[in-house]
Order: sequence, then structure tokens, then C-alpha cells
Amino acid sequence: MNTEKNVTPKATTKRATVKRATAKSENPFITSGLADLDKSVKDIRKEKIVEFLETAAIDCEGQIADREVILIPKKERELKTAEQALVKAQKNLAVVEVKVPFDNSLQTYLEDLYGAEYAVGNAEETAEVIKNQIETLKKEVVKFKEILARFKA
Repeated sequence: MNTEKNVTPKATTKRATVKRATAKSENPFITSGLADLDKSVKDIRKEKIVEFLETAAIDCEGQIADREVILIPKKERELKTAEQALVKAQKNLAVVEVKVPFDNSLQTYLEDLYGAEYAVGNAEETAEVIKNQIETLKKEVVKFKEILARFKA
């Protein structure tokens, strides 16, 4: 009889534990935490891929819009300004080449000439850098459009 008394309380304890676990699983945090367990690994991975594709497509569209609407037009305006500065520097160089310095000194003439040539070279370089930046932005737009097409395929 002693053996039967020992078995009965243990069984009752196990049932109580099972009831507590069931009661805990009704908690919404636990339910939502365990919701993924019903899904297969493939389903979970598919959801993550779809989420990535949607987010990445939005990011690509944003990058394309930034470049086409903001960055490229801004650089094109900068290029116009740089080209105007180049024309001005070239005109100044043409004047300096035939201008007699105020002090009739060869040293002053050479300083003015070198300064004007430097200004022309600097303006040419600035314009070239901006042209390269515009080309880079245009290539980036093409690349983002290719990537976006892959994401939306």
C-alpha cells in the first residue's frame, strides 16, 4: 500500500504541471513567440526574403530618385557655374597675355601670366571633376535600375 500512495501523488503533480504549462501558453506573448514554430524553415526563410526584396526595392527607388531629381541636376548646375568660371578665366588670361604691367616689370608680368594660367587650369580641372561626378551618378542610376529590375522580377 505504501507503493500506491507514492505513485498517486506523483501523477497528480505531473497533471498540475501540465495544466500550468497550458495556462502559460495562452499568454499572447508566448502565443506570438511560438507562432513561428508551426511554420517550416522554408516558410520562414521565404518571408524574410520577401521582406528583404520589398525593403530593398523601396531603397533602390529612393536612390534612383535622389540621383535623378536632386544630385544630377545639382551637379549640372555646378558644371554650368564651373564652365562660366572657365570662360571668365580664359578671357582674363587673354587680357593678361597682352597687358603691360603697371610697373613695367617683367616679374609682375610673369606673376600675372602664371596666375591667370593657373586659374584657367584650375577651372578646367574643376569642370572635369564635375563632369566625372555626373557620369558616375548616371552610371549609378543605371546600376540601381538593373538591381531594382532583379528585385521586382
